[in-house]
Parts: sequence; C-alpha cells; structure tokens
Amino acid sequence: FSLTNTGVGHAFPTYVIPRVEMRGVLLDAAGYEVPDSAVQHVIVREVSYSGGGWIERRDSRLLPGGTATLTLPWLNYTRARLWLEVFPDHYYDTQVYDALLAGLVPGSPAFDLISRADRAAQASSFRLFVTEVERP
Repeated sequence: FSLTNTGVGHAFPTYVIPRVEMRGVLLDAAGYEVPDSAVQHVIVREVSYSGGGWIERRDSRLLPGGTATLTLPWLNYTRARLWLEVFPDHYYDTQVYDALLAGLVPGSPAFDLISRADRAAQASSFRLFVTEVERP
C-alpha cells in the first residue's frame, strides 16, 4: 500500500495537522480481521513546546514526490483490507486542549467550552478510503 505526494508542492501534511495513518489488516476466508495482523504507517509532524521553545519530536511527512509504503505480510491468507485514516484535529486533541484543561477549574464555563472542543476534535477523524485486495 503506497501513498505518494504528487501535485502538492510542499510537505504533506503541511503542518502539525492533520495526522494521517495508512492501515492494513489481513482477512480470513469469512472476511473477518485476522487477530494481530494489523499494521500501520503514521504520516505526521509532532512538535511540543517546552522550556520556552518548540521541539520537533517526529517528522514523517511526505516531501513533494515522496512516497510512504505500508507492507502487510500475506502469511497464509489471501485477502486484506487497506485504508487511510485522517485525524484532522489530533494535535489540538492531544496537545492544546489537554494543556488548557489542566489549568482550568472543572465545571467552569471555560472548562466546559474547551471540553466540548476537545470532544469535537476527538470525533473529527474519518476514513478517506477503504479497499479490500486479494493476493496476486
């Protein structure tokens, strides 16, 4: 399963949002997911603020023309499901809102608003596509 950055002209994703995950899992003869066969490749830029400055923790973004590949060993199976999961608000959910909530009084109007924004961020993920393939 390969994903290539073509026609964008800059890194994909552009900044710390979104987080993109290439995922795959083997399927048995009945179409059920095979336990412990799931694999993923994360495409993301992760940064944090510490000690008065920004620190880049991870950068697996695709530069123009770059390709990410997810390999799923077939083992003794003949079918697999592959998909691309997008987390548009991952950074806000895991970094921004958690930090803000830690400094607010539970039940206060600000806490309630940030909590609502955090729940919306958690619920914003979506699958861009899903496909099933058979072993060549």
